[in-house]
Amino acid sequence: MLSGAPTPITLAAGEIKYYVSQKLSLSGCESEKAELKVTVLALPLAPSTTDLNYCLNQQNIQPLTATGSNLTWYDANGTLLSGAPTPITLAAGEIKYYVSQKLSPSGCESEKAELKVTVLALPLAPATTSLTYCQNQAALPLTATGSNLTWYDANGTVLSGAPTPITLAAGEIKYYVSQKLSPSGCESEKAELKVTVLALPPAPKVSDLNYCLGQKNVPPLFAEGRDLVWYDSSGLLLSSAPTPSTAVAGTLIYFVAERSVQGCHGLRSKITISINEIPVAPFVKKVTYCQNESASKLQVEGNNLKWYNEQGNLLPTTPVPTTSAFGIINYYVSQTNSSGCESPKSKIIVEVFAAPEKPIISASGPVLLCEGSSVILKSSPSSYYQWFKDGEILNGAVGQALTVEETGLYKVITKNSSGCGSEFSEGINVLINKISQQPTILAQGSLSVCEGQAVVLNSTSPIGNQWYKDEVLIPGATGQSYSAKISGKYTVIVNTPAGCSSKQSDPVLVSINSTPVIPVITTQSSMLICKGGVATLTSSISSGNQWYKNGTLISGATGSTYVANSTGNYTVKSKNVSGCESLNSNEINLVEEEFKISLQTSSNVVEYGSKIELNTSSKLGYKILSWSPTNIFVEGDAKSQAFVLLKNLTVTVNAISDNGCYASATINIEVDKKRDLFIPNTFTPNGDGKNDVVKVYGTDIESIDWTIYSQWGQLIYKSKDRDTSWDGTYNGVMQPVGVYVYKCVVRFRDGEEVIKHGAINLVR
Repeated sequence: MLSGAPTPITLAAGEIKYYVSQKLSLSGCESEKAELKVTVLALPLAPSTTDLNYCLNQQNIQPLTATGSNLTWYDANGTLLSGAPTPITLAAGEIKYYVSQKLSPSGCESEKAELKVTVLALPLAPATTSLTYCQNQAALPLTATGSNLTWYDANGTVLSGAPTPITLAAGEIKYYVSQKLSPSGCESEKAELKVTVLALPPAPKVSDLNYCLGQKNVPPLFAEGRDLVWYDSSGLLLSSAPTPSTAVAGTLIYFVAERSVQGCHGLRSKITISINEIPVAPFVKKVTYCQNESASKLQVEGNNLKWYNEQGNLLPTTPVPTTSAFGIINYYVSQTNSSGCESPKSKIIVEVFAAPEKPIISASGPVLLCEGSSVILKSSPSSYYQWFKDGEILNGAVGQALTVEETGLYKVITKNSSGCGSEFSEGINVLINKISQQPTILAQGSLSVCEGQAVVLNSTSPIGNQWYKDEVLIPGATGQSYSAKISGKYTVIVNTPAGCSSKQSDPVLVSINSTPVIPVITTQSSMLICKGGVATLTSSISSGNQWYKNGTLISGATGSTYVANSTGNYTVKSKNVSGCESLNSNEINLVEEEFKISLQTSSNVVEYGSKIELNTSSKLGYKILSWSPTNIFVEGDAKSQAFVLLKNLTVTVNAISDNGCYASATINIEVDKKRDLFIPNTFTPNGDGKNDVVKVYGTDIESIDWTIYSQWGQLIYKSKDRDTSWDGTYNGVMQPVGVYVYKCVVRFRDGEEVIKHGAINLVR
């Protein structure tokens, strides 16, 4: 019998039997034993498992599996899982799982079998280097540092092997590469490899060139672009820009390209240089001219001619030889073909033969002749002569001398042995004059005029006149008119250019009368006149006067004096018995102005008893008639006054101008009644000599009546002396410190009276 209900032991598989009875509580009787059979079933075997390896971050991982039935899964800590777990590959390392199985129908669970999952670390991404190619450059397959490389394009598509970049277009191409380690086969992260294809620089701007065979100073080739590289016709790179050779005619080919800052050679531009043949020199002939002959442009056979002077300088146009000087002038000419190539220069000789000197004609005598006379004209020596009259050739006049009997302009030309003619000689005018008719004198106006005037005499002949006075030739008087300014008998004769004289004209008697003396105007009055006033003007000439105002004759004003009563410019002229009038006299300018008298003083307000001065003034001359008040001014006609002012005063002055106009002026003068009155309110009668007394101060004081009282009303001081002072005593006794009141009646010299009350502090 067991002490209590037993606990079965399951350490071994098998069957264990137990028995149990019961007892009633009242009787204590035990029942029959009932059998209880405990069967300990044997456990199933643990499931069969296989450890697994995964790569870090591997995708599409399946749940774990094991060989068994009714599997139960646990994590590394033994925690029951809801089902078969799916390993996580986010971190490299080892993960343990456990699994058991249960048999039916007993449901006994087997031992747990371990399943180890290893997450393998990935290898490092391969090392790559980005590449740069020039556009169209031949490229090599890409490489990277690593093992078992796998290549991908920019879209992540796996490639069959290492790619070779295509450089046909400029831009950027991305590739990716990874590596796999053995034996795990885990693939690394993909490394980027960037391939940059640089755009080629544009083809330089070039121009084909043309040169002439043998041309000198050919410069190196030029193209528009930066960092240029040059190639010969076969594409061979040159070290610098080539200088074409012009030694052989033909065509040269060169290529040029730009090189970018990355060193890419751009598209090539082709330059074609043509070396052209040069034409033959033009055929020329010698040219001759006479000196000063009109020359034309030089002419030769050729195309696109170029002309040069003797110094070899190119001329802008076909030259025209200068024939102003004799001698030989050399010119050079070349021709150019359609290629612009210039031929050798041909020399043209231009010879200018000297012309004979300009002939000089001499006359055997005067060329101004009277009718019936002749003159012989003779040319300077030469080989040939031809005479002309008035520009027309004289037929048969081919000798050195020519006899002339007709009026005309005569010239001659000559020729030398070279056949060159001279220029025309200077012409000689030959004038055959007829004898003139007797002239007549006509006078313009009267033959009797005043001094300073002239009688104009006119001859009936327009030319050749010579005037005489009293049978004496007047030098220079050869015009048709003559102005006679001196009395006398005048005649005229007419001379032709040949010196042929007419008969003398009939005489004309001219009388020139003297003019009066210029009068002088005097006046006793001012040039300024008052309105309504007059000024008497006197001429220095006693008779024959005529007065003018502003240049206009004053009707009836013919006396030696003139009384002017208005403004203006006055002059006078005199006239003698011959009716001759003098020049204007001096000018008297009368100006009319209102007569005003001014009365001035230094101040209109002055102190009482001060001396004051009054002064008068006016723009016009004047006299003082009277002053008022008359009792103050003794000299009634004085222009200035001085007096002592004792009261306010109104002064009036009356005056008359030199022209008889009246005026008066008035001024008001006031006495300044400012009163300087002061009585101190404190004094210290202590005998120190400072402020020991008190007194009344002021100006223009005539008298005072001063009384001082103590504070109790006792009169202790009284005085009517305006210069007196109180010393602080009463009946010889010094008064105590305190306040004393006063009354002071002050009378000033102008009679005004002021009463002043106040207090005085006596202090010691």
